[in-house]
Amino acid sequence: MARLVSQLLTLSRADNGARQLQLETVNLSELCEMVTLELEEAAQQKKITISLKSSLISS
Repeated sequence: MARLVSQLLTLSRADNGARQLQLETVNLSELCEMVTLELEEAAQQKKITISLKSSLISS
């Protein structure tokens, strides 16, 4: 929860011009895979299945 609040404050400061965001190019497929892996354990504990299907992901 604290992390979420911190991220919202960062976005608010950037919106007000008080802070500059650092933009960078990211590989969306890799990012989606990382997020899926990060959430997988918590999902399994709650008996939720997470799957990632995309034409962007190379096999």
